[in-house]
Amino acid sequence: MNKEHILSQKEVLTPIEYEHYVKHLFDIGELSKELYIELSSDL
Repeated sequence: MNKEHILSQKEVLTPIEYEHYVKHLFDIGELSKELYIELSSDL
């Protein structure tokens, strides 16, 4: 899954949904720790 796709989800999800979405992707191994930190720092 690429960063652009994940960021596009931010447009359609609420902040809480987006936070859960990013955390879920990290938990299942779809995101590296670095990308998870970068994406969640936008919250």
